[in-house]
Amino acid sequence: MKAFAHLYHEIGLRDALGDFLCVLELLDPAQVDLDLAAHLPHERTVLRVPAAAGVAADARARLDCLQAQGFRIMLDGWPAPEAVLPTGVQSLAIGRDQIGKNATPFSQHALAGPHLATDVNSPDCFNACRAAGFNWFLGNYPLYPSVGRPRNDGSSRSRLLRLLVLVARDAESRELEQLMKQDPSLSYNLLKLVSTAAYARGCVISSFSQAINVLGRRQLQRWLQLLLYARQDDDDGVNPLLPIAAMRAGLMAALCQQMGGGRNEAERAFMIGMFSLLDVLFGAPLAEILEPLELHEDVLSALQTRSGRLGAMLDLTERACSGNPHLLQESLIACKIDAKIFYRALVQACAWAMQVSQAD
Repeated sequence: MKAFAHLYHEIGLRDALGDFLCVLELLDPAQVDLDLAAHLPHERTVLRVPAAAGVAADARARLDCLQAQGFRIMLDGWPAPEAVLPTGVQSLAIGRDQIGKNATPFSQHALAGPHLATDVNSPDCFNACRAAGFNWFLGNYPLYPSVGRPRNDGSSRSRLLRLLVLVARDAESRELEQLMKQDPSLSYNLLKLVSTAAYARGCVISSFSQAINVLGRRQLQRWLQLLLYARQDDDDGVNPLLPIAAMRAGLMAALCQQMGGGRNEAERAFMIGMFSLLDVLFGAPLAEILEPLELHEDVLSALQTRSGRLGAMLDLTERACSGNPHLLQESLIACKIDAKIFYRALVQACAWAMQVSQAD
């Protein structure tokens, strides 16, 4: 909890969270400093507590105090049917291998949820957990799309409409660029279009704003109109790859800036983060997807071989998103990045990813 308090007060997590809920793991609730907890965002924090520890007598009293402060309580694992739960317990976190193996329904303890399914590492697993009544999901399922079925972010249609409005009123390229950056598929298709011989023979594209200017407003408007009608698949919520891609792009750009990179390099870093999941998005090899684009050499090297300064940043970004602290520490040392600088960049990237997701 001390580490969370440091992130919240000193590193900027307070501003990044906004109105979002934050799930904080608490291994031993009996040891919580209530004075420290009082200075945390209790109304937006869910304390995830091991089921066995959460129903113990000493921990239950402490959790009752935390609930009185405004914290929500989530038990990690199935509680026994006869267990006396703390007052503030509203939800459960259950591992995928335990779902369906316990007869205890959520309603037995009158738990309203939302409930969290963990270790959700495939689309089939996600669908099974959702059918079982879970609303929150933790795992790598967005990175493993169904075979032969490319991902399609139907919510991009709203961005296309907004882009068409901006183009129609002759908005500045900066406004178009900011909206374009929120959608990896849209930005990829823009660069692919611009990189064709018809529009930019021999031209090396290094930023989204350059691509917009090279294409021209009239052609951009026509292209957006065609693309709008090309996307007619039914929406099924926000594409789960979108916040991950936004997180990677935001972290890459923030790291580049923290390490003294200029605006052009930061733009390339953002592009690398956004494009690092194109193989998953389109269900095709990354080299095949990148081949038609006239990308900067350091962008291609970073994406394909993780080489160069930007490649090292991408490796760090991927490890940061993996949740493995040991791999992350190795990369921080390799990139010679101070941990405090990194976490400031990470919080900044989280804020960007949440902003993009909320916009959908």
